[in-house]
Amino acid sequence: MKVVRLLALLALTLGALVALPAAPASAAISGIHDLQDTVIGPKGQKVRSRQIPCPTGETLVAAGAGDADLTSLGGNASGFQHIRAAGLITGDTPNNVLSTTTTCAPTSQLPADTTVSTVTITSPSTGIRTGFAPCKLGQVAFGGGGYFVQPAGLSTSITANRLIGSAPAEDGSGWKVTGATPTASDVLVVRTLCGTLNSVQPAATTVAPTNGTASRTATCPTARVPLSGGVYLENKNGGDSASGILTSSRRVANGWSGSARNLASDDRMVVRVRCV
Repeated sequence: MKVVRLLALLALTLGALVALPAAPASAAISGIHDLQDTVIGPKGQKVRSRQIPCPTGETLVAAGAGDADLTSLGGNASGFQHIRAAGLITGDTPNNVLSTTTTCAPTSQLPADTTVSTVTITSPSTGIRTGFAPCKLGQVAFGGGGYFVQPAGLSTSITANRLIGSAPAEDGSGWKVTGATPTASDVLVVRTLCGTLNSVQPAATTVAPTNGTASRTATCPTARVPLSGGVYLENKNGGDSASGILTSSRRVANGWSGSARNLASDDRMVVRVRCV
């Protein structure tokens, strides 16, 4: 894959690790909370999320969205303060929305070695693109995601077709994002937070579709709360779903919830959550 630098928008390169101003590593992260927003648009139109930043002194630790055919879902380049999401409006009024969830936590609660790992993907020129933002050995990926942008633009691209998956690796070693776009100049940006989270506990669930759709929540154990998570649409061989469209991926009270449509009968939806 050809790796490019996104000019002033992204001062990061493949595998770049940028430190965030975090305080001592903690056994758990407290003060996690969600900011909800809704963007309204006409059915059949693609829309972008609004910038709803985390409060001063806090960092974005999870990006969620739903109620639309998602095409992008990740964190912004500067400071990890707000999400960048886009999607196709599929509902009639009053369900003609893209809803978003910005999950924030006090920066002082994050591990002291918290860094940001970023990759940018430009090939193939059209079709499905996949990027993996790796963490250092011993670190765990959280708060990750990905989105399409134009090389010289500041806005999230709205020409992408579908988001096939955005989730932490099963072993926590990084964050993987796969999306499809017909636009050769679109750049896929994959970004994740990485840190030493000794107390983090992963949970996951896999569900087969019913009539082409799937919905499931990966739940945290008792006394644990969800930090971040993601969803991936896979074919029977563990590769990318050829037709599936991610319609929801977001933090809920007891875990991480995902939904999808247009799945083949032998596709699977995998939902992963990181609990603290």
